[in-house]
Amino acid sequence: LILQEDHGLPLVAVSVFYRVGSAHEPAGRSGFAHLFEHLMFTGTERVPDGGFDEILEASGAWSYASTAEDYTEYHEGGRGLLLPTMLWLEADRMEALGDAVTQEKLDIQREVVRNERREGYDNAPYGPAEIVLYERLYPRGHPYHEHVIGSHEDLQKASLEDVRSFFARTYVPSNASIAIVGDFDTEPTIALVERLFESLPRGEALPAGPPRPATLERAERLSLRDDVRLPRITSAWHTPALSADGDADLDLVAAVLTDGKSSRLGWRLVHEEAIATEVVAWQESRRYGSIFRMDVQVADVAYLDRVEEIVREELQAMRTTEVSSEELDRARASYLHDELSLRQGLVERAELLNLYD
Repeated sequence: LILQEDHGLPLVAVSVFYRVGSAHEPAGRSGFAHLFEHLMFTGTERVPDGGFDEILEASGAWSYASTAEDYTEYHEGGRGLLLPTMLWLEADRMEALGDAVTQEKLDIQREVVRNERREGYDNAPYGPAEIVLYERLYPRGHPYHEHVIGSHEDLQKASLEDVRSFFARTYVPSNASIAIVGDFDTEPTIALVERLFESLPRGEALPAGPPRPATLERAERLSLRDDVRLPRITSAWHTPALSADGDADLDLVAAVLTDGKSSRLGWRLVHEEAIATEVVAWQESRRYGSIFRMDVQVADVAYLDRVEEIVREELQAMRTTEVSSEELDRARASYLHDELSLRQGLVERAELLNLYD
């Protein structure tokens, strides 16, 4: 339990992290973590289907959920006086949702997720490349080989017993943390959490050992055809894990290369030579190893080779010449501005506290 009182506004945010993401799915069960993100809103005996959101929204509160490689997160936000309701709802589904999942609920949400894959990846511009990128960067059997969305085949063959077993193993107090930020008092809140959650079976902690770092034996190149207006070049490299040495440095590398008109690649590709319409780079920080990624939207297929040439030149310059203090100060200021702005939101702060934990 992670608490941060902030009485600036009469609002409160609750973030519940379950340490289960696509990295924790058994072989042949890709997409289970994301599927359960949907199933967690299908109702329990005490709060039937749709009741979770109805209760919150009737009082002006809101809820949301997301799934990543390393965790699944659920949060609520609203007036401080709703904190007991938010926590009761979370405790109810942590205790009872597994038994409440029926074949009908599973079938409905399975199709929702499969349609989400069709709309967001299979039939979306550049979408298939997102799936292939993971498969090529990580070998089969590595926790990050499968995309979070999962495969149609694995989702289709999921049985009710499989889903209930997955819930019983992962949606337990020993595998969860709760962060609360906002207008509350610490001591009564601790007592409330103990009263609501202490009786729930703790469960067994999941194995925490990281896999061997993923590497590529050689550089890989892959061309995909898609029905898009402009070609795109995506480059990705294996990089240090979340909070490891080098992780933060690469956030600044990305900013120096692509953040704003005066960035090295932004200036050359978009403004000076006008052979790209957009260039963006970022460090995807993850627990078991990160990815440094760069996407360049190329103005015309005729410019592909020239774009790659400029990218190689600028990456080599980053390796061999010192970044100027002006560039670094600008990148750092921009990054810190975004991070500090993010921390103004109670929900965002609760999520970050859980992530750091």
